Amino acid sequence: MIWVICLTFAIIVCTGLAAIAGDASLPKHMTVIFENARVRVLEANLAPGEKSEPVELRDAVVVPLSDYEIRFIAADGTSQTGERKTGVPVWAPVSPPVSEVSNKPADAIVVEIKCSGLGELLKTGDR
Repeated sequence: MIWVICLTFAIIVCTGLAAIAGDASLPKHMTVIFENARVRVLEANLAPGEKSEPVELRDAVVVPLSDYEIRFIAADGTSQTGERKTGVPVWAPVSPPVSEVSNKPADAIVVEIKCSGLGELLKTGDR
């Protein structure tokens, strides 16, 4: 967990950008803690048994800050369940819009990838 904090701090220092306070398009359980042309870093917190508000995220890396089980529910009603372990990063391709957690709170750092390829990355001019 220490390396997650150090990585987040290093990203902020290296880019020289301040953290963004919030984003009105995000559900109440997510907060933007950093954003630049390449990534958006979110803190996500769901209480035990809580279901998220609908949100569609880009491809991302999720770093759980606690152990929890989560169920993703697609628009057609199909679902997929996953177990998350503290500090173990998970690749999360574009996510289904709704999720809910089991009987433990879910806390995680979500690093959304904004650039889809090298061409898009070069267009940003952020090197």
